Amino acid sequence: MNKPMREDWNEKELKRIAKGSGVKQTVADVSYAQFLRYHEPTKIIVRWFARGAFLLCARNKDSLRIIGIACVKEWQHKGVGSYLLSEAIKIARKEGYPLITTRSKAGADFYVRKGFDVTGMKGGDFLLELKLN
Repeated sequence: MNKPMREDWNEKELKRIAKGSGVKQTVADVSYAQFLRYHEPTKIIVRWFARGAFLLCARNKDSLRIIGIACVKEWQHKGVGSYLLSEAIKIARKEGYPLITTRSKAGADFYVRKGFDVTGMKGGDFLLELKLN
């Protein structure tokens, strides 16, 4: 899968995809990313996979945080999420982060299958991290 990745911000399109993913929390993730983008625009990273999937990340002091990976239902279980996760790993390595973090309830199994460790719980979500070498 080698699709060109867009990097523009389009909140309406992000929310459309988030709603189409079937995961309620993803819409809230887009709102949180919009809040961060408003206050610290250089902190947010967005990558698009065509018109049906996205990756949202935040640059933190010591880690790259995945705010959300989402794809519309018809694209799920076809490798798109894995592709977007590999993009997050590329970004983290390029920017020199030793760690990727995220929190998830519905997607925790996905992250664990991809090598993330569960480090705790917060607000009903699993806290997950991937150490990069």
